[in-house]
Amino acid sequence: MQYLDKETFLCTYSDPEYGVEEFPFTEKDGKVVSVTVKVNGFIDFMPYEFTKVNP
Repeated sequence: MQYLDKETFLCTYSDPEYGVEEFPFTEKDGKVVSVTVKVNGFIDFMPYEFTKVNP
């Protein structure tokens, strides 16, 4: 993954079938708190959001 712009990463999967996808993320106090992950639509059309839970 590489930083793309203010709140987006660019992910280039090692398996070309998964594609190249943008992962939007949110941050709070300068730290990433959630990211939305997806792959090519023919593999799985649903995006998945992962959120950090503080203990």
